[in-house]
Amino acid sequence: MRFVDHSAPALIPVLSAATLAVILTACGTTGTESSEPDEAPADEQTQSSATTDVSTGDPETGEEDVDGSAEFGDSTLGEMNAHVFELMNASEPTDAADWQDRLDEAFTAEMPVDDFAEFINRQVQPGAPWKLVSFLPVSEHASLSTISSPAGRFGMELSLDPDTELINSILFSPMPEPGEPVESFDELTQELDELPVELSMLVVEGDEVIYEREPDLVMPLSSTAKLYVLYALVQAVDAGEADWEDTLVLTDELRSLPSGQLQNEETGYELSVTEAAREMIAISDNTATDMILDYLGRESVEEAVEQAGHHDPSLLTPFLSTRDLFQLRWGNPELGERYMEADEERRTEILEDLADETLELDPADLTQDATSEERLEWYATAEDVVAVHQALSAAREDHPELTEVLTTNSGLVAEPDEPWWEEISYKGGSAVEALSGSWTLADNQGRERTVAVLVRGEEGSEVQSLTGPIFGLAQDVFSLED
Repeated sequence: MRFVDHSAPALIPVLSAATLAVILTACGTTGTESSEPDEAPADEQTQSSATTDVSTGDPETGEEDVDGSAEFGDSTLGEMNAHVFELMNASEPTDAADWQDRLDEAFTAEMPVDDFAEFINRQVQPGAPWKLVSFLPVSEHASLSTISSPAGRFGMELSLDPDTELINSILFSPMPEPGEPVESFDELTQELDELPVELSMLVVEGDEVIYEREPDLVMPLSSTAKLYVLYALVQAVDAGEADWEDTLVLTDELRSLPSGQLQNEETGYELSVTEAAREMIAISDNTATDMILDYLGRESVEEAVEQAGHHDPSLLTPFLSTRDLFQLRWGNPELGERYMEADEERRTEILEDLADETLELDPADLTQDATSEERLEWYATAEDVVAVHQALSAAREDHPELTEVLTTNSGLVAEPDEPWWEEISYKGGSAVEALSGSWTLADNQGRERTVAVLVRGEEGSEVQSLTGPIFGLAQDVFSLED
């Protein structure tokens, strides 16, 4: 099944008005598995996400209900999730009548009701009994749930059309279990040494470095790069050039690919800047990201990269939109190669020409590409990621909207028994051969710890399969002491 930017790496089924990719292989069925690079994947996925995330925990307490006794609530969104969940656990196969009044026309135009019922019957029901571990409303019309069964642990992302209040997207993704927790930094180092990947990690508390492993290694960011777009928004609001309550309008030129939900909305759909920012961070919505980037202007984000302390802003100049990345890396890879060899002026010209081109890509086509050693991506070091986290943390006092935006999705693999922190800011991302995660944990006494982990696999590797263990190790660091 597929999920969003944290540990959701390779999607497993992706069902939306725009796409059906991959089958729930964890349930013992067969099918095609594709990865979407956060860029296109993971949002870790099989779809596409220039960036990605995962979320667990009760929306009020942040605690995960491992007994599966969480509830969906009585909102329209909660009731729709409950209906889907009931049919996933039904003892009898579903039919079109069970779904025809629940699916939006945009959805059924891509996947007929009969086909969707058959998918549930053959790919989802065999995994029953399903339990609800956690339910997290991301907005009035979108939610992230963690579900489990003998088949494994998965994320379920569901969204409703704002007008019809019917399902316009439902996505599933595997959520790997973490390994055994480490109890010391020496043990952590040993575990990291055994991973078949290149990995950079930095842990900072205040001004003190708690742990580091090649923190200055330049690595792909995938969706974690969206933190720079968010910081640019904060700076624009401070300068009086933007407002959290301004309205953004979806146009065909700004419509990107998954992850996220906004790509499924009709042209002219409106939402506030705050809502778009929340979607960009909480569920790594690529279209929301590009809408904010367009609203601010590319140069504003490039300035924010520098002011957030990036060690080499030229690595993110010009700052690519998710749509740019899809077009250059998968839509026209030959142009993408020329882009990578060009100077800044020529790159800017290429992007200006791309703006008028139609994005005609199937998310299932966003698979690994081995055209060059350094792939088209957003690049930074763990030190850079920690710096932008700290810059955003410092801005939260003047921008209460940031708390909602950054803490909706905790990115936790599992909820600890007695956490010392009161809240978590999180952003992660994944691509076919890359994975990133970053967290800032804070209590009400002023203590703050930031953790960044950046991972790159060898050519052809599926780094997403290691999401659970790697994010589990990162989470162990939240409480480790010298």
